[in-house]
Amino acid sequence: MSSNAAAGTIDHHLDPTTTTGMSVADYDFSRPIGPFQALPESGGIALEKVSTGSVPTLRLYVIAGGQQLETDHMPVIALGTPAALVALRSQPPVAAVERGQADPVLLAEALQVATVWAKQDPSVATNPVVLWGGTDAVGTKLLVLRIKLAIVDVVILEWSGDAPQVHGEILIHSTAPEVPISFAYRAAGRVRIGVIGPAGAARAVLDFGGKTSAPVALDPTGFASFPLTNPSPPPSNDPANGLDVVAQVRLFDASGHQLETVPEPPTA
Repeated sequence: MSSNAAAGTIDHHLDPTTTTGMSVADYDFSRPIGPFQALPESGGIALEKVSTGSVPTLRLYVIAGGQQLETDHMPVIALGTPAALVALRSQPPVAAVERGQADPVLLAEALQVATVWAKQDPSVATNPVVLWGGTDAVGTKLLVLRIKLAIVDVVILEWSGDAPQVHGEILIHSTAPEVPISFAYRAAGRVRIGVIGPAGAARAVLDFGGKTSAPVALDPTGFASFPLTNPSPPPSNDPANGLDVVAQVRLFDASGHQLETVPEPPTA
């Protein structure tokens, strides 16, 4: 966010503690773009002065954990006004991480999507929760975030290695528990089915296409995933390119007793 003062406007950027560099640019096509100037930061907070009276369209580049995140259309907010309060309430909220570790780049992308959903009904608190964050068996970074809306909740899936702004979205009934849940995502060029199990779940099998997979152990965070063969088309946030996969995951405890059957896609 930003605050206007007599000496100029100070732009504040809050970023993960893993951030190793930040730079800001005035997005003005009348001038050559760059070079970008690194921002001095402390504890994940960077400050940049903006000339008094100007309201530039800012673009932020953040290097976190070896990955680069680009954020455009950054708002400039004059604090101490009624409009500032409305603007602050529309900013992406901070998410609680319940299982695993949230990748900062994927989390930022998921919160941007959550903000779009929240703006459809600003009176509804999104209360974002990271159901799971981590890396799957083939090295794909994944983040599963759930936000509450008026009637249904939205589960936002972000994964590494795909095209920019491609993600998954699942509508789920607001009364449904957070776990167990199963979902489709893309990893290493292949669609996988992920599952987050409840406490006590130790193994899972996937029923898909009339076949049952070999059992897969859930990791200490309660996550497991299965590869799919020839699913078409892959998951995408393009509504014309939905994922037509009907499957189910069965969860078992350590003694082999079946606990639950989890449909994919979840029941809305």
